[in-house]
Amino acid sequence: MLSDGLYRARFATPIGEGSGVVHFFGGGQIVGGDSGFSYVGRMKQVGPDISASIRVDQHDPGFASVFGPVTSFTINLTGREDRGTATLTGVSPHAPGVAFSVFLTPLAVPLSAAA
Repeated sequence: MLSDGLYRARFATPIGEGSGVVHFFGGGQIVGGDSGFSYVGRMKQVGPDISASIRVDQHDPGFASVFGPVTSFTINLTGREDRGTATLTGVSPHAPGVAFSVFLTPLAVPLSAAA
């Protein structure tokens, strides 16, 4: 099970790649971002299986999206957790036909979880 906490998100499409951070909170809430975009969404995990829907909005027009010219979009993802990391794939209805993948690795867990 993915622990609540901060994760590095390395992501890619055939158009480009990038990385950012995401924070998982109890109840499945996700918030995060990178130099050009913010991420807000929800995830659900049943055993190792994960599903998520994330809204991505551009906050700095100097950074290009890995989906091309879109500046605000939703990504629907499914994947699996394995020993604290996760690999998910999906698509955005705002960029049909562009495959998206993300690999999550933990950076920090809340102090209450680390004790």
